[in-house]
Amino acid sequence: MKLDKSSLRTYYKSRLLELSDQDKQLSSQLLTNKLYNYLEKNATIKHIGIFAGTTTEPYLLHIIQLAAEQRLEVKFYLPKITDTQQSLMHFEQVTNEQELTRGAYDILEPTSGILAPLLDLILVPGLAFTNQGARLGQGGGYYDRFLNKYPDTDTLGVGFHCQLADLLSIEHHDIALNNIWLK
Repeated sequence: MKLDKSSLRTYYKSRLLELSDQDKQLSSQLLTNKLYNYLEKNATIKHIGIFAGTTTEPYLLHIIQLAAEQRLEVKFYLPKITDTQQSLMHFEQVTNEQELTRGAYDILEPTSGILAPLLDLILVPGLAFTNQGARLGQGGGYYDRFLNKYPDTDTLGVGFHCQLADLLSIEHHDIALNNIWLK
């Protein structure tokens, strides 16, 4: 059975809009703490791609300050859209939230110009996820195009509890994620 992605996007966007700011803040904090604990236990992870979070995504940027305060030897990188016509992006280093500015689609983007080396872990946003690693994105294909170039990079879908789906329509260009964390 093929599921209509457009209808699924509408459905999951409406579910996300129903979340209260308090629920989103609490879930974002729980995800940040889980990420910190994960990084603390996995010392081989040194370069992490994260995302800033829109109004319908977890806000994870506090991990940068927390990791610095606790002297974790990790570096964080955020996506920067480089071409909206071809849906291309790369990741640039971020050492604090002041290094961000509103970019394409009004999303916070890095300004450092320091390109990421090969990332050890990439946190990936989405509208919906399955426990098997399927992901429904916003529809631009930015993450799928980026991840297609780095098939051995560990990927982690991160979102809110209401984004869990039993089944999503997967096409040949959709990249499955290694793991999913929803709070």
